[in-house]
Amino acid sequence: MSASNGDEVIRIEKKGIKKFAFGDGPVFSVDVIRAMDAWNGIDGEYRDAAGGVPKEKLAAWRRAQLNFARDWVTATVDPQVAAQIVPEIDDAQALAFINRLDAYIDGLKDFFGVRTGKEPSPPPPSDSATVFTE
Repeated sequence: MSASNGDEVIRIEKKGIKKFAFGDGPVFSVDVIRAMDAWNGIDGEYRDAAGGVPKEKLAAWRRAQLNFARDWVTATVDPQVAAQIVPEIDDAQALAFINRLDAYIDGLKDFFGVRTGKEPSPPPPSDSATVFTE
């Protein structure tokens, strides 16, 4: 916190923006909260009442993962950069991308949850770039 003309200023940092790269490709930023919200909307279409993915939907679910990763990069990254990244994304990298988004969101749950006591905020996750390799 800092002061501005005697008034307290609370600075809010961009906790949900992380850097990713697929293989040796260029690094790009992802709003992990928006990305995971988008994936959860797609993922729910493939899950049964118990939360699993039935065998008959597995192939379509895996295609949806790949399409999501490619579509997310296409829609959110500079077109020239996306043109370098999208053709190189494979099935395993798409799954790894979604898993890393999910893991980061899990780390933020305490931060976004309602706290009733005087618990300290969790430390921010690492700002290092995530690189997906085969």
